[in-house]
Amino acid sequence: MIIFQPGDVFAGRYRLEERIGQGGMGTVWRATQLALSREVAIKLILPTATDDARYRRMFMDEAQLSARLVHPNIVPVVDYGEDGELLWLVQQFIRGQDLGRVLQRIGRGLPTPLALHVTIQVLYGLSCAHENFVLHRDIKPGNVLVSHDGNVLLTDFGIAKVFSGSPSISTVIKGSPGYMAPEVLRGEAAVPPTDLFAIGALLWECLTGANLFAHGMQDREQVYLATLHNPVPRLAAVGIAAPPGLDDVLQRLMAKGVADRYPTAPAAIDDLLAVAAPFAREATPKALRQFLTAYADVPARAPTPFPDGAAPLATTDRGKRPKPLAMSTRTSALSGQVLSVPTTARRRTRWWLLAGTLVLAGGAGGVVVAMRDTAPALAAPRPEPPAPTPAPPPAGRLTIKATPADAKIFVDGAPSAANLDKLPLGKEAVVRVERDGYLPSEQKVTIATDTTVAVALTPIPEQKPEEPPPTKTADRRDDTKPATSRHHSPITRGKDGSPPPGQPAPARSPTPVEEEPPPMIPIPSGDTPK
Repeated sequence: MIIFQPGDVFAGRYRLEERIGQGGMGTVWRATQLALSREVAIKLILPTATDDARYRRMFMDEAQLSARLVHPNIVPVVDYGEDGELLWLVQQFIRGQDLGRVLQRIGRGLPTPLALHVTIQVLYGLSCAHENFVLHRDIKPGNVLVSHDGNVLLTDFGIAKVFSGSPSISTVIKGSPGYMAPEVLRGEAAVPPTDLFAIGALLWECLTGANLFAHGMQDREQVYLATLHNPVPRLAAVGIAAPPGLDDVLQRLMAKGVADRYPTAPAAIDDLLAVAAPFAREATPKALRQFLTAYADVPARAPTPFPDGAAPLATTDRGKRPKPLAMSTRTSALSGQVLSVPTTARRRTRWWLLAGTLVLAGGAGGVVVAMRDTAPALAAPRPEPPAPTPAPPPAGRLTIKATPADAKIFVDGAPSAANLDKLPLGKEAVVRVERDGYLPSEQKVTIATDTTVAVALTPIPEQKPEEPPPTKTADRRDDTKPATSRHHSPITRGKDGSPPPGQPAPARSPTPVEEEPPPMIPIPSGDTPK
């Protein structure tokens, strides 16, 4: 096993400074690129994880895809390679924190202007990827970094894919539950609108603090079913005062059908810029940096939907401006990126201002002291009461009883369990039941509070071999049947068929013999028979 220590030179051009992250796949080091004297982050993959040739190929593909993307909203890849059994990737050192940790720390959504700002910046980076025929396929808050100066960067193209005009269909589900588009769950090909569905889920989480499809779900199957069937509610239903047009953008970003979504990232950017136009001064990197600084010392809590509006900024005990915060480095457990978490910096006392105040006070010092003693103390700011969590929308239940019991069940074209919960009321669903040897059955049902559908499949009847048609025979008279006369008086018989007593049994007529026709006597020509 290879063991590195601070001060070691890696690959002949990087000096390892500090190990800032470690996981099951490898370690992340803060290092110095010797040729340029700049800080970088090196991701070293453990040899035990590189034994699989398929993984090594995927890692190199990820590095190549990331290296060709150059954009201010994408974390750049500086270098990559392999050294024997070791794989490594060098990226720019980013001081900041990922968006998922930000939302978890504040326990609510961002103010609407900042949520729009973050989403638009991510879309700019995604647009660059799509222009280079690269799909991200794993857009989520954990893969969005917010630097210490308020810039937003998209990272971790770990399962990215190059797409073309005719992409191949993949049956492997790739992505994160709650952000994958319905077509991915159905095993269809990923296309640029697939990433835009994840952008819609990201924007919803930035506004509310919770994922639309995964919040409150217990397993992946429920998340997948919610993604396939649950509609996108209006923001007002969860207590968010949405500006005009924002609900329409969310509906189009997270439409169930690919054709109903935005075709490209620039089209979505245009609509979001129109929605964010009234908040132009509030949707800036500086405003985002100030907002994150105010929440630096707030303990993390579970995210819950929360009404819109900025929370009160953290203040000192004298009601002054928030304390300036320094940054300490950490590493994202999801993407391996080098992050930093704000910490309280030392407050510098402005001695020149204090001295000037004393000079101006002069002989009125006693008055100043008297006013200070009689002035009421400033009350500490009252914390805002937590907003009530909105009640979830009413949900329906669907129970499918199939006969035979081992038949396959499909709901709206996707494999499904026999019992489905938390379905939208009034929605129409197509239930199909199949099994080998039986005729399939399909019917449309409307979801109610407790809907039960009983489906009994009909076995396919066995086909019997066709019998040959009967051969045609000449119609011959059955001469073996005894001849009877219609003038013959009927004979009365007993119950057992014997003649009555005293009456002789009728004599059987002999079998008639067919006589031959008389011979034909030829008539000479010219003679006429008389």
